[in-house]
Amino acid sequence: MRFLLTLLSLTLSTITYSAELHLIVPYAPGGPADIISRAVQSSLNSQNITTLVEYRPGAGGAIAFNYIAKFKSDKTVIALASNGLTDGPIIDKKETYDLGKDFILVKHLGIIPNLLVVSNKIKANNFLELTEQAKLNPVYYGSSGIGSGQHILAALVTAKFKNFIHVPYRGGSEALVDLLSGNIDFVIESNMIVDPHIKSNSLKPLAALNSTRLPEYPLVSTFKEVGVNDYSYERWFAIVANSTADPAMLNDIQQKLNSLDLTSLGLVPTTLKIDNFLVNQQQQFRQIAKDVNFERN
Repeated sequence: MRFLLTLLSLTLSTITYSAELHLIVPYAPGGPADIISRAVQSSLNSQNITTLVEYRPGAGGAIAFNYIAKFKSDKTVIALASNGLTDGPIIDKKETYDLGKDFILVKHLGIIPNLLVVSNKIKANNFLELTEQAKLNPVYYGSSGIGSGQHILAALVTAKFKNFIHVPYRGGSEALVDLLSGNIDFVIESNMIVDPHIKSNSLKPLAALNSTRLPEYPLVSTFKEVGVNDYSYERWFAIVANSTADPAMLNDIQQKLNSLDLTSLGLVPTTLKIDNFLVNQQQQFRQIAKDVNFERN
């Protein structure tokens, strides 16, 4: 009997699913979502879950999230989710999916620090100098779309200042290209993306959106340090699935992702409980949205 149980355990641990698992990425290639998704794909592939990355960018992630919400077959589809999933519908009230009914949170991957970086044409050396510059001329910032994490972060820290204008793109990589070209003035992006451009002196960091200064940039102040309310807002990433996904497969995916270490990519592991995380996150953001007019920013 013990032999049979051992054999069964070994068999279950080496299951390879006959159909490919699709991992939907809501943003264009080149950004942190792309990098994190590739790490998730590599981890699952190495553990006998054949995973195909599928890009569905646009509308700050809403195109992909609506696709998952409406996917009601018994096939399992997962997506890399971020703040745009929970916060986007509060900004764009046309989104009608129900976080509690249309999605299953499979794995919270962690949070990621972000930097406000400016192009070389900007003379400001810190965020308060940038607000002074905005009094004279409009300052344009880019994001991966209305309601995306990048948009929300920038709107939060510029909410009390005038002349900051949002320029949405189809993906964060497009915004970064325009920033490097000097067509826009700043973006708020993860350090995993902007580090090479800072080191090459192509971009300049003005402030960190984090609870403490980043070890890599000890001279760069946090927004809190300069008296700007960032609402303790954190950019997080997680894996979600369609509501009709196979529970056994989701459990297998979750167990396999427990061994995934993303700290080398800059993600900070969290001890957050996943129970009702999506709904709770949206409720918290709804309170923030009472103070910040995101439709204007």
